[in-house]
Amino acid sequence: MKYTTYLIIIGAFLLGSCQKEEVNTPKFDVASEIPFWSGNHSAKVNAEVKFLIDGKADFITFYSGELGKEYQYRDRINSSTGATIARDKGVAIKGYSENTLKTYSAYYPIAGTYTATFVGINHTTYGKEEVVVINIPIVITL
Repeated sequence: MKYTTYLIIIGAFLLGSCQKEEVNTPKFDVASEIPFWSGNHSAKVNAEVKFLIDGKADFITFYSGELGKEYQYRDRINSSTGATIARDKGVAIKGYSENTLKTYSAYYPIAGTYTATFVGINHTTYGKEEVVVINIPIVITL
């Protein structure tokens, strides 16, 4: 009788502790350190472009906006040669940890206009996720 009672108590405890947790929307913002207010809206080729990150997300991925690194094509599969499959790549700049990321720097080797994209993701162990996408225009000159 005691054995059955213990099994029932342990089973109830295990089943009661399996609550699906809610996922919070990432609360973060990103700004370029390029001084837009000064009238100089661009950075030079191969100069450091610093991004200031405020807030928190479990994971942050950076897409520079360069050819092959554009967020809008992240799910595209390119098999024009028939043998090669490639996707546009982002760089994971923050993984899940308690550390907060404050800055991130990128270098653009070719002059042009780009859309730098930061993707913040929070998720639960049950597969639910919330995503925030922040786009920042970047102009690179010679």
